[in-house]
Amino acid sequence: RYYFEGDRDRAEPVRKTMTLAAQLTLRHGTALRLDCSGALTGVALLLPPSVPDFPLADVVAAVLRTPTLWRPRALQRHFGVSASIEAHRPRFPCWVLLSLGIEPARQHRGHGAWLLERIVDALPPSAAICLETDNERNLPLYLRHGFGVTSNYLVHDGHGPLTWSMLRAAAVAADG
Repeated sequence: RYYFEGDRDRAEPVRKTMTLAAQLTLRHGTALRLDCSGALTGVALLLPPSVPDFPLADVVAAVLRTPTLWRPRALQRHFGVSASIEAHRPRFPCWVLLSLGIEPARQHRGHGAWLLERIVDALPPSAAICLETDNERNLPLYLRHGFGVTSNYLVHDGHGPLTWSMLRAAAVAADG
């Protein structure tokens, strides 16, 4: 909503934005897809510790490929939000859960939890995972899966939505 404020129908720009994010994630990280009855139900996008965010050149190229999608105000907001998030990310290497999304008609049926469990199971116990959410309703899901809130803040110098940074710390090996 913050990027496409005032648009009556956000579905199309959000779909295009998430398609771009998925393409960039597949180039630099990994994606998990959940299909139910042959239909796309959910997606999780992850970047490895070596790539904490999309390279700026790739973001600019994606914007140039879709000039009608990003108005100047939306771009300004995107970079403002990105700077805020970067300031609250852990200073040590961690996986970044960029997005976890479930088709609206299929939400609240455990699909998000299933995807999150696959992510946690796929990564070694020594891997930390961080994420940001601006949807307070998502907090219980992440808390149930071992994430803790590390900070909350208004993004983009206080102009954007309240956002929670969360971390699922790496498991510590027991001695002996």
